[in-house]
Amino acid sequence: MGGGALPAHRRRGRRSPQRAARADVRADSRPGARRPRRRLGRRAHPRVGGQRAGPARPVRRGRRHRPRGDRGVRRAGRPLVAGAGAPHARRDPAGRRRPRGGAASRPRGPRVVPEPGERGGGEPGPRRPRPYRAAGGLARTGGGVRETGGVELRQLRYFVAVAEEANLTRAAGRLGLRSPSLSQQVRGLERELGAALFDRTAAGMELTPAGAALLPEARAALAAAERGARAVAAAASATAPLVVGVPPGIPPDLPGRLGAAAREARVRPVYADAATDVQLAALRRRELDLAVVTLPADLAGLAHETVHDEPLGVLMADGHRLARRDAIAWRDLAGERLLWFDRGLASGYHDAVLGACRAAGWDPETRVSTARRAVARAELTSGEPIIALRPERAAEPGLVWRPFAADAPRLRFALAWRRDAGHAAAEAVARRLRR
Repeated sequence: MGGGALPAHRRRGRRSPQRAARADVRADSRPGARRPRRRLGRRAHPRVGGQRAGPARPVRRGRRHRPRGDRGVRRAGRPLVAGAGAPHARRDPAGRRRPRGGAASRPRGPRVVPEPGERGGGEPGPRRPRPYRAAGGLARTGGGVRETGGVELRQLRYFVAVAEEANLTRAAGRLGLRSPSLSQQVRGLERELGAALFDRTAAGMELTPAGAALLPEARAALAAAERGARAVAAAASATAPLVVGVPPGIPPDLPGRLGAAAREARVRPVYADAATDVQLAALRRRELDLAVVTLPADLAGLAHETVHDEPLGVLMADGHRLARRDAIAWRDLAGERLLWFDRGLASGYHDAVLGACRAAGWDPETRVSTARRAVARAELTSGEPIIALRPERAAEPGLVWRPFAADAPRLRFALAWRRDAGHAAAEAVARRLRR
């Protein structure tokens, strides 16, 4: 180096960084040699922000190393052009010069044009089938009316379960789902309808006014879907089921007549025991196809046909003071109590008969009893001054029946069905019973 000053590492008696690196390489190449501690110079520890940074990661050059230009990873399905990845190849396949660095210098292959039927090119291919959704409609929001894309029956089923359980965890267990999944489905339904259906509180899930309005409609939609599935299954079989509601006190010949009319209409009657008021509610909820109701009753919006009519008389014990008479006048019942039934079974018939008694001059004291004949027989034969108003067929050993001399109340039954039932068999059965 001439007469000049020596470098710093020579003055301190140390090796230069270059010589130290070459010594490390030679030491590593000897078999069984212990790797010496690497001494790093200033260039290996650059100062960043006034402090020494950590040792820089050495560049490994070998079989696995490739220059930056040769990292030919396929991008977006475009093949790598041969020779374009070399560091000295700065021109594209068309011969144009590439700028250095950036995305423009990356090797690009020829543009792939989609074939017809593929996504994004040519004629549109066949659409993927979508799951069944209820028909879309209009949802009223705070800003007006917007169009909805449709609500799935599955979402309605989840909503009804949460509303009935009032708890997300219990509803998820009932449906066999996890709570987060059920919560996501409910929120999706709320987004679809544009309204909050539940208030999430510490006590559970409480219905909002919008949720309370949706609940009966959701139940009706699920019931309609179930009936539709049953109708399809029944149409594929030989005979379709016809769910018929029957009240207490039905005439003994009416089930046989119903069965004969059902066989002519190629349906199979399935009977459900229920009171008249309960039947009418179930009929409007589409849970019944046909109802045998006691008249008078609230039949607004329903089609009906009277199928039975008979007079009422006085039923009493054979030792009663009026048992020897051939007919009973209304004035003869003074002081007698009336064994009657609960008003919830048939409110219209209950009020009509009591009104006829008062109109005839007899305002009886009533005792409510069950509709079981054995219980009624025990109370009538107890020796108390009590009678019952029944048709003649109610007479049995130990009891006698006497008709009214005039103005006898009547017991009438009718078949009721929905006009929009979609089950023509209900009307066919009623028409055959009317003949």
